This record gives sequence, C-alpha cells and structure tokens, in this order.
Amino acid sequence: MRNLAVLTIVAARFAAGPAQAQIQTKGPQVFPGKLQVGFHPIGFQAGFTDRSPGGYKLTADIAGLIASPGKLGLWLGGGVNFAAGFYGCYFNGDCGYDLQLWAFIMLTFEKMIPIPLVPFARAGVGGDVLLYNAVAGAFVLRFGGGVHYYLLKWLGLGLETNFTFGPGFYPNGAGTLFYGNWDFGIGARFAF
Repeated sequence: MRNLAVLTIVAARFAAGPAQAQIQTKGPQVFPGKLQVGFHPIGFQAGFTDRSPGGYKLTADIAGLIASPGKLGLWLGGGVNFAAGFYGCYFNGDCGYDLQLWAFIMLTFEKMIPIPLVPFARAGVGGDVLLYNAVAGAFVLRFGGGVHYYLLKWLGLGLETNFTFGPGFYPNGAGTLFYGNWDFGIGARFAF
C-alpha cells in the first residue's frame, strides 16, 4: 500500500509538470525556488600530509538563498563530506576515514551567463573526525567552487573542487599538526 502511494505521488509530479521537464538550451538559469541540494558521489580527496586521508570522496550539502544582490545569488548552507582513505596511510598502515561537517556561504553567478550554466564560489568552516585505529580531529577552513549545467530548471550536472586546511589534533603523542587536502567531486545539484 505504501509503495502504491509513493508511486502515485511520483506519477502526479511528472504529469503535473511537463514544462519543468523540458531541456534548457538558452537563457540564464532561473531557480524554481530558494533551496538547493548538492550530491556528488564520484570524487577523490588528496591529502597534503600522511596524516590527511586520501582516497574516495563523497559530498552532500544543502543551501538556502538569503539574498540576490545585483547579478549574484548569496546562499547559506551546510554539508557533510566523507572520505575513505586508501593511500598515504599513517597510523600502523591504517589509511583512515574522514567525516566532515561544515557550514558555508556560497555565491552563484547564474545571471551573468546567457545559458543555464551556474558557476559558484564558496567558503566556510568545519570540523573533521578522522577515524584511524585511533580517533583524531581537525578544525578546518574550506573554500572552493565549481560549475553545474542545469539541464532542467531543477537539475544541474557538474563538478566542484575544494581546498581544506587547518590544525589537526592527533593521538599517540603526535599532538597538533597541519591537516589539509584537496578534493573534487562530480554529481548533481537539485533546485527546489
């Protein structure tokens, strides 16, 4: 019964909005609402030191439009990122995992381009939990940008890249050391 209800809602969504399903080919992107959700499941993180996990990267975020000054969009958001290290192992051969929560300000430049291509820049602060055979952490600054082409008013495909750095707090007498990485991701942004 529950599956039938979900299927009915999905079918109604597609039947009610055929204009939203048309591929965009010209004109700047006009977001259908004031909310964006990003999901980039194809990614890589390169650690700057052997204490910064490097390997597979997955990112997800959500942002809300707070202002539209001139030809810019100003968004406030937060995200969660996950990296599974498979090279640059430090603690007894354990490459570790990196779970990051962060908050950011994002500028979008969709009104400056005559096609639905949306470049953006963002910066923020966050905290990382580094899971090796021991637990470590980091307080970080994160900045980067990317670009997405909105095939549909609500669906943009593209990529993003970011730099993250700050003090890392490590166990076993290692103390406070530099933590940093560069990452990129390929995926989608959904606008509501």
